[in-house]
Amino acid sequence: MNPVTNRLYFPLAVVIVAALSFWSMLRPYGPPANSTLKLEVAPASAVIKLDGRNIKAGEQKVTAGSHVVSVSLGGFERKTISLIAQANQPSYAAIVLTPNSADTQNWYKTHPSDAAIVNVVGSHQADFEVQQIKQATPFINQLPVTYGDGHGGLVTISPGAAVRKGSPTAIYINAATPSLRQDALAYIRNRGYDPANTDIVFTAFNNPFGRSRD
Repeated sequence: MNPVTNRLYFPLAVVIVAALSFWSMLRPYGPPANSTLKLEVAPASAVIKLDGRNIKAGEQKVTAGSHVVSVSLGGFERKTISLIAQANQPSYAAIVLTPNSADTQNWYKTHPSDAAIVNVVGSHQADFEVQQIKQATPFINQLPVTYGDGHGGLVTISPGAAVRKGSPTAIYINAATPSLRQDALAYIRNRGYDPANTDIVFTAFNNPFGRSRD
């Protein structure tokens, strides 16, 4: 290659290297943060680590997959939890530290703001789980519903408290007879939902509008 050609290629090579370096600086490292994780922690002054890095309580952008959250504060038991964030889906975690020293044993009695967090995390967790099950099960959004069978029988189908650990909600069927209960299951299936996918709780009540059929 002659000297003239060398002089032409050298500036071009410099430009290409500079452009690639600039692009690598702009490009995010690792997979995209396509999920959100909401954390509520008490005491509020606790140190929170997500996958080893310090974060604040509240909503965080995270990648889909497994994550580890640890919370610590002097005078309290350290807690660590593992969770799995789903792509494009929110996650929620609440961590309340337990006092383990004489200096902190009455902490939540003497720190009203932290006590307020403790008082609401249970309901927030339940609300989050209900919203998740409603998104996964659109039929839940149609409840409660009450209908008659035309023969004096009355059926009510409604969402209610879970009966098994890890099951956010259950479907309660108020029906006085076995045939009415089967009708209720058919009603659910006819709306495109399989009753086998959730807990079904049957309860009976006296029909104030007529006589239930057998």
